[in-house]
Amino acid sequence: MILDNLNANYFSGQGQMLIAKRNSAGIPGAYWLVGNAPKIEVKPSMERREHKESQSGSRLIDKVQTTTKGGTLDVTLEDIRKDNMALLLSGKKVTLAAGNYTSGSPDALPSGLAVGSYVKLGRQNVSSLVIKDAAAATLTAGTHYALRDAKHGFVEILSLGSFAQPFKAEYAYGQVDIVTQFEANDDDEYSVYLALTNTEGAPDQAVGYEIYRTVFNAAELIALINEEQGSFDISARILRDTVRAADSNYGGFGRWIYVDDNA
Repeated sequence: MILDNLNANYFSGQGQMLIAKRNSAGIPGAYWLVGNAPKIEVKPSMERREHKESQSGSRLIDKVQTTTKGGTLDVTLEDIRKDNMALLLSGKKVTLAAGNYTSGSPDALPSGLAVGSYVKLGRQNVSSLVIKDAAAATLTAGTHYALRDAKHGFVEILSLGSFAQPFKAEYAYGQVDIVTQFEANDDDEYSVYLALTNTEGAPDQAVGYEIYRTVFNAAELIALINEEQGSFDISARILRDTVRAADSNYGGFGRWIYVDDNA
């Protein structure tokens, strides 16, 4: 028996995942780091059609033809940075600027409020709140209402007095960043690069894995309250890149790169 232990190159991976949105020409833009990702798996797939001959009496398989090539990318994310959340929610990133609701343009509250009602203001990071009734009479903070959560903009009604509804709120609000769910374009495609370290052996070996064209699905589950470290699973379909397929240095789907020497 011949053993190849001297040239063994086993693998145990660690590293960073970077993603970039592709433009209409298939060129990746700026990459972002996804942060800690404890699981990254590529599942290549090939579908093949088998043909049976009908001459021998044994119906033997005499031809195998590949009909489809592709695969999936499965990732567990732990970081809720905006670019990650846009993938998880299949959404778009939006920034709402800071501003003010004024007496000339107030934030209208819903009618029919009762004592103990919680009202959500239209914006977050609220300060300098003043509430007036339909006749422009001013309610007293601490007596008629209380700003219970300035970060999220929740007000509790403490007393209605003789005030006429609907109430109107005047306040300053801070800038917030938003990811809108299910608003991403259906044709959004992404390039993925894995900057990996093979920790088997000494010294560590740098390798890369590049996927040129993927389409991400929204997360099937987003757990929002956790007793331990939360994580989010997301998957992508790997598609063929016809431009890079014409270059033998790339191939049509992806490539494994020995950045450091291989055994």
